[in-house]
Amino acid sequence: MLPSFLPAYDRLAGRRFRFLAQKSELVRQATEGWEVGKLVNSFSITPRFELEARLLEPKESVLEIVVLASVTMQWRIAAPLRDLANAGVPLEGLFVVYRDPPPMGPVLAGRIASLDDRVLQLSQSIAGDIEVSAGEMQLEGSRKNFETCLRRLLLEKYSEFEERRERLEASFRTGAALNGVLEKLRNSCKKNSPIRLGAGVNAAIGGFVSFHNDQEYATYKQWPEVQYCFSSDRTQKHRFAWTGLEKYGPFDKDVFEFRSIKVLVVVPSTAVDTVGKATQLLKEGQKSGQFARGFCQLFSLQNIRFDFCEIRGVRFDAQTIGKTYLKAIEEHLANQARYNCALVAIDDRFARLPDALNPYLFSKSILLSHGIPAQEVRLSTLRKRDLGYTLRNVAVAMYAKMNGVPWTVDHVKSFDDEIIVGIGTSELSGSRSESRQRFVGITTVFQGDGNFILSNVSRECRFHEYPELLRENLSSVLAEVRQRNGWRVGDRVRVVIHTPKPLKNVEMDEIARDCLEAVNTGQDIQFASLEISLDHPFKVFDFGQKGRQVSDTETIGAYVPHRGLMIQLGANTRLLVTNGPHQIKRAVTPLPSPLLIHLHGKSTSRDLDALTEQVLKFTSLTWRSTLPAEKPVTISYSELIAELLARLRAVPGWNLSMLNTRLKAIKWFL
Repeated sequence: MLPSFLPAYDRLAGRRFRFLAQKSELVRQATEGWEVGKLVNSFSITPRFELEARLLEPKESVLEIVVLASVTMQWRIAAPLRDLANAGVPLEGLFVVYRDPPPMGPVLAGRIASLDDRVLQLSQSIAGDIEVSAGEMQLEGSRKNFETCLRRLLLEKYSEFEERRERLEASFRTGAALNGVLEKLRNSCKKNSPIRLGAGVNAAIGGFVSFHNDQEYATYKQWPEVQYCFSSDRTQKHRFAWTGLEKYGPFDKDVFEFRSIKVLVVVPSTAVDTVGKATQLLKEGQKSGQFARGFCQLFSLQNIRFDFCEIRGVRFDAQTIGKTYLKAIEEHLANQARYNCALVAIDDRFARLPDALNPYLFSKSILLSHGIPAQEVRLSTLRKRDLGYTLRNVAVAMYAKMNGVPWTVDHVKSFDDEIIVGIGTSELSGSRSESRQRFVGITTVFQGDGNFILSNVSRECRFHEYPELLRENLSSVLAEVRQRNGWRVGDRVRVVIHTPKPLKNVEMDEIARDCLEAVNTGQDIQFASLEISLDHPFKVFDFGQKGRQVSDTETIGAYVPHRGLMIQLGANTRLLVTNGPHQIKRAVTPLPSPLLIHLHGKSTSRDLDALTEQVLKFTSLTWRSTLPAEKPVTISYSELIAELLARLRAVPGWNLSMLNTRLKAIKWFL
């Protein structure tokens, strides 16, 4: 049906109706007026439109057929591989695709090992071919490949290119811009309405979908601002995390394990003064500025001591810098007492090195093996004139990594015990060939008020083994929590499970039910299994939101709904806005996507509105920053663990066994 509304556009392959813009190509527009040559002109970024028909149920038993329209960008690199190599682009490790994919075969070919004349050697092959013709391949149109190539081809102009590209994309994707694009698309579709679907059945494109409440039914709800808590009796609360922290101190100020702490500062010998001044500000605070009180006063501690481990020889090339950091830390720890935390200062020229060379990963590996959580700081950040906001984030993350609890959220207790479990996965092998992929399961566990309990990392497995491993892992975690929290016979307990997306061949609700039955020792256990995702085509506009005018030509946050807006899409499905106009900081930021929350059918706790409000509260529990996050920590913490596990695997000698023992209850991944 959908292609009939837009007959002038060629349909791209795929389940949804996709087509490309005919008059816009952003690379040429971004480099207009520059002499860039044929190679750069073989890169393209083209707006891609997607249309998809769906059923919504905004009210009970009221079904609506809607067309979802979204705008993304198609990135393509048509440049010959030999020409890129001759221009000095490092191709090793980049993924390639077929120029003309076989009709029933994969588009992705594999990862480049080397290029010899006309023959391409693949280190990872999807179809199994190790040698392929270079002429039949082109680089995958990924952001990583674009950056790798264009940094080399554009040199000092690359930063300006990125600024121009962002502005051009913003002309399609900010709230006001996207509204204009969709209005044009709707008008084009209406010209071809109605479309005959069958005998006596016609379809037409109408207006935008709008949601309304009436006296009988509330299709949408605006949740109030999340209240941050700084005392166990819930009397010390504030609407802003940092203001409440300054006023009341941390949530666990009366029970925090340490009164004095020792912090190891790993720093290049050429930057000791820069880092020393920053740590002094962290300790004592700024007399005027955004970090006034200092670490000890802020967190009710007696003293904080910084010990410096200087890295000498940082002028070495990139091939040795990771090992230089590791050796210096190893030698320092051999003669020193235990540290509560570490700050690792990295020069920007080394921060983007591959994982197998990266000094922060080498440092984190050796520090974690000694049970010391580490915090990275970039030297360019520490050289900024105003460090106030940076010191805030560093201080909160450091305190949390030392097992502190900066804040929780206001939570009305309706069960004897409630735990929230985040389920994630990490693909460790770095391979996109299914036969070579290896996974670990990641579980994070929180109390209902957001207090972090523990994280658990499973053993490695292949994907077909993952469902059983997940069952084993979740049963173990629930048994540990039951014992730790002291569940008694007759206790009413709720277990809420958050997963980021449907897992292939994994029925999460069945696994959760089976695991809970296995650990039940006479409790009344209810459970809810929620899928929480940003991977969907829904966007929400608030046409009454005018945004903030920051210049004569720029507005921030126009048409962006307020944080906490919840909309019913179906009996078991909600949209939740977590990034509102006040969370938008740049004029080029696209209209944020809401969270799509789906309640599994076999869940026994089914108050989806209350469960959605809980998800909102868990977006305020991130301790990487003083600002709320886009995703709940059940999801974002699992993603942080997954990212670090995959990266640390590249460090020689890394062993993840420490994570399930000494560091199990530590937020080492922040």
